[in-house]
Amino acid sequence: MGSILNTGIQVGRLALRNRLVRSATYEGAADAAGIPHDGFRDMYEQLARSGVGMMITGFTAVSEQGRAMQPRQAALHNDAGLSGFRKMTDAVHRHGGHIIAQLAHTGRQTRSALTGSRPVSCTYRPSPYFRERPRMLRHDELPEIVQEFGSAAFRAREAGFDGVQLHAAHGYLLHQFLQPEVNRMVDSRNGNSVRVPDTSLLEDIIDRIRSLCGDDFPIMVKISGETDSRRPFYPDLFDRLITVLDSKSVAAIEISYGTMDQPLNIIRGSMNPTLVLKYNPLFRTRSRLRRTFWKLLIDHYFRPRQQPFTPMYNLPYAARAKSLTDIPIITVGGARTKREMERAITDGHADLVGVSRPFLREPDFATRLFNSDNDHVSPCTNCNHCVFMCDAGEPTRCYQRTPDQHFPSEGQLS
Repeated sequence: MGSILNTGIQVGRLALRNRLVRSATYEGAADAAGIPHDGFRDMYEQLARSGVGMMITGFTAVSEQGRAMQPRQAALHNDAGLSGFRKMTDAVHRHGGHIIAQLAHTGRQTRSALTGSRPVSCTYRPSPYFRERPRMLRHDELPEIVQEFGSAAFRAREAGFDGVQLHAAHGYLLHQFLQPEVNRMVDSRNGNSVRVPDTSLLEDIIDRIRSLCGDDFPIMVKISGETDSRRPFYPDLFDRLITVLDSKSVAAIEISYGTMDQPLNIIRGSMNPTLVLKYNPLFRTRSRLRRTFWKLLIDHYFRPRQQPFTPMYNLPYAARAKSLTDIPIITVGGARTKREMERAITDGHADLVGVSRPFLREPDFATRLFNSDNDHVSPCTNCNHCVFMCDAGEPTRCYQRTPDQHFPSEGQLS
């Protein structure tokens, strides 16, 4: 009997060949201008060849102002990278896969010293992790941000992407607006209640993309089920957000966790202070005294607040969303075995399963999963070496693999 993971599903106008999703993962495969290299194409072609049904790119900048601190982030804020993206989407389609561009604006979760632009947000309060006071946006600036997302989506469509995913999770700008405890701007449609997430910017962006790309162009949204600053879980906030997304008829909703205030709680797994202090520009220093201070901060502030890795740790949020909408729900976080993924779908808790690090550990993870008569367990140990090295300016890869197994290769990115 075949696996339910390997059955097709309709997501908007897309007929996916299976229910396995490569969730958005920073590639580190673009140049300083955000133009993707051949290694970007090679990564996604390998995933499509292995049988992944739908792939979602790492967060792609919609503007210079909204760029992340990672120096190799891809961007769709102008036409410069379209030919590189087109090579990648063509390669994915040749192998029967579907590819989605994740669009993002970092808001306050970046640093001006690294991007050349002061962070902006719906608050004047800095992120505890990035520690730079943002400039609060004016209401008359929001239409420009809406247009930036719309233009990036239009470029994505022109480059052959099958749809876009709006990154409204992990504490980035769209998520900042959704968090009542962060958002200090008041929208006339939502009032000033601290108990109501402000969805107006997200709704305006969805409307603008449809006006530019057509009503049938798939728009997906990634959200966080819960944040570390808003615990315990407030079901009324979550339910309202799902209801709004349902009313906007988005193609799919992916449900993750958290913000960059506690970055490891998004992905869970091991903490490695040595790598953080060596490569992360927020903590890297030549001062022995400052290095000691940062280590104490990591050990006494971040580590005690770190949540443990557990299988399918975001599945309860997906299950709740499934009870509120017929829109396909993608659960992501902690998927490491075939049986866990199958159970999430057969139990009715999710429609698709998103995976990230197992694809770095085994680029042919999908093939192994579908060809296994029994349970296939990813050898990923959640060491998070790959995560900490994202800040080092290197292509994202698994550091437990031999050098000849990595992709994209450094030679392709030189």
